[in-house]
Amino acid sequence: ARESLFREVIIPNLNMGKIVVADRSAYSTEAYQGYGDGVDLNLIRRMNNKATRGIRPDLLFIIDIDAEVGLRKEKEKGRISAKGLEYHQRVNQGYREIAKNNQDISILTPYQEGDISGTHEEIRHHVFERLKL
Repeated sequence: ARESLFREVIIPNLNMGKIVVADRSAYSTEAYQGYGDGVDLNLIRRMNNKATRGIRPDLLFIIDIDAEVGLRKEKEKGRISAKGLEYHQRVNQGYREIAKNNQDISILTPYQEGDISGTHEEIRHHVFERLKL
């Protein structure tokens, strides 16, 4: 699915000079399947690199929310929430590692309970700074 998305949507739009915004990325797979489920990270990275043709984002926002808070706020209880707190703690730690390992593009944004406009403004600031607007 990721390869198809890149081939059919992301790469053509980038080639037209457009800005592409996505709510998930190869880093999500790394966090959930790699850090969370224990799938070999090198395998995940090789497969993601092939699927994305080596294209990585210019900017990566990670909303850093405590695993307990995230589970409590989850609207749809499904197979991911059923994996429990320890799984979500591993995913959170994985995202922090991803941010640490990709400092050139990563913005680790603390979750702000009840302050969506504050989070929006922080993200907006970083985007405008990166785009020099």
